[in-house]
Amino acid sequence: MQELKWLGGCVLLVASAASLAATPQDDSRRIDEIVVTAEKRESTLMETPAAISAFNSETLTEAVVRDINAVSMLTPGLIVNQELVAKVFLRGVGTENLTSGGDPGVALNVDGVYIARTSAANFDLFDVERVEVLKGPQGTLYGRNATGGAINIISAAPTATFGGDVRAEMGDYDYLRVGATLNGPIIDDKLLGRVSFIKSDRDGYTKNYTTGVPLDDQDLSAGRLRLRYLPTDTLTVDFIADYSDSDNRQAPFKILEDTPSLFELPPFNGYDPVDSRDVAHDVEDLMHQKQKGMTLEINWTLGGMILTSISGYRDTDFYSLFDGDSTNGDFQNFSDDSDFEQYSQELRLASNGSGPLHWLVGLYYFNDEGTSHVFIEVPGFGFNIDHKAELETNAYAAFGQATYDLTDRFRVTLGLRYSDEKRDADQVSDFGTGTISEQNLDRDDDAWTPKFGVEYSLDSDTLLYANLTKGFKSGGFVFNGFQPSYEPETVWVLDAGVKAELLDGRMQADFATFYYDYTDMQVSVFENFVGTIKNAADATIYGAELQVRARPADGLDLNAGIALLNAEYDEFITQDPTQPSVPSVNLAGNKLPRAPDFSATLGAQYAHPFLSMGSMVYRVDYRYQSDSYFNPFNRARSEQDALNLVDARIALVSANDAWEVAVYGKNLLDEEYYATILESAVEVGRPFGILAAPRTFGFQAAYHF
Repeated sequence: MQELKWLGGCVLLVASAASLAATPQDDSRRIDEIVVTAEKRESTLMETPAAISAFNSETLTEAVVRDINAVSMLTPGLIVNQELVAKVFLRGVGTENLTSGGDPGVALNVDGVYIARTSAANFDLFDVERVEVLKGPQGTLYGRNATGGAINIISAAPTATFGGDVRAEMGDYDYLRVGATLNGPIIDDKLLGRVSFIKSDRDGYTKNYTTGVPLDDQDLSAGRLRLRYLPTDTLTVDFIADYSDSDNRQAPFKILEDTPSLFELPPFNGYDPVDSRDVAHDVEDLMHQKQKGMTLEINWTLGGMILTSISGYRDTDFYSLFDGDSTNGDFQNFSDDSDFEQYSQELRLASNGSGPLHWLVGLYYFNDEGTSHVFIEVPGFGFNIDHKAELETNAYAAFGQATYDLTDRFRVTLGLRYSDEKRDADQVSDFGTGTISEQNLDRDDDAWTPKFGVEYSLDSDTLLYANLTKGFKSGGFVFNGFQPSYEPETVWVLDAGVKAELLDGRMQADFATFYYDYTDMQVSVFENFVGTIKNAADATIYGAELQVRARPADGLDLNAGIALLNAEYDEFITQDPTQPSVPSVNLAGNKLPRAPDFSATLGAQYAHPFLSMGSMVYRVDYRYQSDSYFNPFNRARSEQDALNLVDARIALVSANDAWEVAVYGKNLLDEEYYATILESAVEVGRPFGILAAPRTFGFQAAYHF
């Protein structure tokens, strides 16, 4: 019933826009085009034959979107949770592997460079040009670990106009965020530069009664330098250097049952009632993350072709400590310390003409190496478990894609990528018995990932498309025990859709349907009191999505989106830790984790003149998400109830756009919901979870020069 209401609401949105647009309108009502690079070349969002959500810097600012987590507020079908590392799921596809031996199921790319580590995924979105969310496998152009899709972050490039801005923000929980940007020419017409930075601090949302120190706080510093060198009219060289340093107490796991834990000290469960955020942990849950990276992009126009080279380097140092028993008793503590460096090189040659054939070929190399140290302290039993590993990955790929215009309306696309990947790991483990065990792991995987696509333009404003694509996610290792590697997973996806510009450009509608056939799905299982990853499942996923943007009247912008999803296991035979006497169970028919049947977003923004000062801008964003599960057993104890999230912002913008002030609220309904829920490995089956952020308020001020 809820789904029908939302479908009806979208129809009403279209109808109301049509009625308001019945009278003659001027071009100021047209919706601004968003240029994307989802297919490794520039095209508008509405002429790209794929399911994409894209948001420019203005939308991100007006919706108070500061990180990838908040992008899900604008994107139905996308779920981003921070659970020690960032967990990103699109249409029910992602990864549950927390250790450094695994890779994400949704690829994150920053300025064209793939980011391998899940610990580095929750980027702060300061000074970005846009964010693109590509839905479905991107196996041909993006390759490995994009079975669920890809998220592209594109930072703001320097321009020839001198200028910049300063920004400040403050709110409850002693929140303070300041930032600045400086942009302009260094050498006229030859060298442009842009530098930006932010500093963000906030007290914790959660009180820890044992230590007296709040948890889930923020202490972040980040900066970026971009240089653009223009030696000739046909050659552009971009250099990007960035860093971030985050040192905070992470959101803690909290016991979700009011029965006493075996490891709590009196008064049993007195400090962490179910209806409160407060916890009583004997250690401070910590998270330190340092990142630095450099990107060199060269674009050289060679007649009717463009040669592109993207070289990327990134260093990620990550440390996490959390209370494994989630009580004030000193029974188990878990820490993960990893340090990885990655280097990637992509070379592309693409057509740059207006003929019927548009093509692109490329080569790709990726190297990732580092160390992982997982330390499990078990003072309750008087021993420790220590896993140290060294890991190296070398990946190679060759790819190509071509689109041919059979007529001025009908086009076909063929693409193919070959990927070859070699991974090696040496792990040394001490299980507290005094005996050191060594394990040498290696994998050598390859895959062909094709794409077949057709497009048909009904007219200049309506595009029909269909794609058949294959996704490939590499195998990996789990560094929290003495375990074998797991195999790659593959998925075939058929998707089709229609994109239309309506009402003389005052409305854009994007409808997509999809069907996934998953094989050898990498799933999280619990065997012999140890969590691991296995290729234990096949699954079928299908659904539909609709996104609508409209400008029905001067100053009024509306956006709505819905996602219908059916994601179930076809077969998944595993052990159930809560039924030790049962050798195995088949979870066929169960829903995939983090895959709600229905999600929807609705946004409205209205601007009008205010006295002689400028304009008032009002914005409201709403997200609904039906109930979902955090593990494949679909037990009520690991269920996330349906949630309703509301954000709002009111801004006063000067007439010349030189300054603005704003007030905002996030999660205005103070919805209590979870970033994750796990079933304890210590007390088998006991659920504990991480609460998401509560209701917050803030004030913003910005000056542009």
